[in-house]
Amino acid sequence: MQVQLSDFIDKKSGFSSLEFVAQVKYLAYFYVKLTKDPIFTARNIRNYFDLADVVKPKNVTDLCNHLVGKKVLVDVKNGYKLHRDTFQQLENEFSADKPKQTVSKKLRDLLPKVTKIDNRNFLSEAISCYEIGAYRAAIVMTWLLVIDNLYNYIIAHKLSDFNNALAQQNLKLKKASTKEDFNELKETKFIEITRAAGIISNDVRKILDEKLGIRNTCAHPNNISVTESKATSFIEDLVDNILVTYTR
Repeated sequence: MQVQLSDFIDKKSGFSSLEFVAQVKYLAYFYVKLTKDPIFTARNIRNYFDLADVVKPKNVTDLCNHLVGKKVLVDVKNGYKLHRDTFQQLENEFSADKPKQTVSKKLRDLLPKVTKIDNRNFLSEAISCYEIGAYRAAIVMTWLLVIDNLYNYIIAHKLSDFNNALAQQNLKLKKASTKEDFNELKETKFIEITRAAGIISNDVRKILDEKLGIRNTCAHPNNISVTESKATSFIEDLVDNILVTYTR
């Protein structure tokens, strides 16, 4: 959730310098978009201030009530809703940042290539993050999918090869027998052993090493800009070269 929220906040230039009432309005919008729940509470917004790593106002409830008076929010049972006009204004404000439909379609055209239904559904959710401009979330989800799929592939087809290469390493883990065993290895080491076992080519190793670095950047709050083109390339490379190639 923090990664997705960070992606939204990155799209509002100068968010941390806005007045508190404006920050509350935007955080309310981000909450509705991320949770798909039109009703939120002052506590929800306070939690979003914490996740956003910005200074939190002393009384979020007072700010919400102030926005009700300004017809920015609507006071409803169990919380607040964005006023219809406010929601539409914010939709229009952020629509310019949505990925072009042609690019989105290109990514969705990857889905039929993924034969395992669970993987296809997970990839579809990652692309949905991409389509709303949550590029960090899309990158992190795609990496998790690809690395999990590679774990499954090795367990099903290449476990003996992997364990032979693992035995050459001076590591606490001496033998893998289940997918959970791979969690004892750092992903960099997992990639290294997978390459040493001949399971992946050196070109694939280079792709994984590069994408792991990008994933690590996206998984933590920082001031690095994650662009549409970077997210597009990340998803396409991993799906076409690894997810589709290494299947159970």
